[in-house]
Amino acid sequence: MLAEQRLPDGSTTTISTDISLRKQAEQALAEKHDVLETALTAIPDGVQVLDKDLNLVAWNDRLFEVLELDGADILGAENPGEAMRRDLSKNNEDVTAAVAAQEAIARTTDPVRYEQQLASGKWMECRGHPIASGGYLAVYRDIDESKRLHERLEHLATTDALTEIANRRSFFERTEAEFDRAKRYGRNISLLMIDVDHFKAINDKHGHGVGDDVLREIAGACQDALRDSDILGRVGGEEFAALLPEANAEMAHMVADRLRCAVLDLAMTTEAGSLSVTVSIGVTTAAKARGDLASIMAEADSALYQAKESGRNKVVHFTGSDMARH
Repeated sequence: MLAEQRLPDGSTTTISTDISLRKQAEQALAEKHDVLETALTAIPDGVQVLDKDLNLVAWNDRLFEVLELDGADILGAENPGEAMRRDLSKNNEDVTAAVAAQEAIARTTDPVRYEQQLASGKWMECRGHPIASGGYLAVYRDIDESKRLHERLEHLATTDALTEIANRRSFFERTEAEFDRAKRYGRNISLLMIDVDHFKAINDKHGHGVGDDVLREIAGACQDALRDSDILGRVGGEEFAALLPEANAEMAHMVADRLRCAVLDLAMTTEAGSLSVTVSIGVTTAAKARGDLASIMAEADSALYQAKESGRNKVVHFTGSDMARH
């Protein structure tokens, strides 16, 4: 580059400056900017870059799509970064605290990952990374479909397909955890084993379709008669079990008889006419969660056997050699 400069005596001189290195640096910077723009446009996730003062300095359009925010409204704000944090927090009871929590994450010195459910119910995942020179890079991904699929698979893995209550594996996993909790805090816990009386005869006479209907109706009646904290599961073909946390012997016996009556009151009709169904129930109570789960299950099974042997449609409470019948 040539530049003319006037000297003190009034004459002029021409100065030549080599700016090729500066031009090369500017060109390299422009190329990097183009690469960044292309990457931000092509990436399927939402991206935001904050500087050390948490000002929004880079983003892509996908950011506002994933977070379900009004991009034009946010970018038109005096402080877009703050406006976005406030918009993301507007459905929280304490907006100020929610904004502060987001800012704390953005100032962390370690990478972070978390999942969040938006106001619409959609799930997104955030992966945040601190920038060495100061600032924060966050990548937001729409995980709603995969989250729903995971929940569906979890439901299939833990729920009995016929009755829509806990399946055997799920029931025993939850029961084990509840029993351990009761033992830890020295609390009572009761277990009911429920068996449908003469179920084979129902299948033989009315068919398996009616038998399935019977199981569904019984599961529904039992579920309606239990507390939200109780756990009901199908543990065999026509056998159910219910765990009653913090229930003493008197309460457990009362609940068991309520279940028995609820099933007895079911109004079921078939092509062959009305159908009456009964259940037999064995009950045991572990005061302060004594013993272990296997022994409690054995006691409830023993009581159930006695209920069957003594005429069915009964509740028998395990009390050792002398069992209480109702």
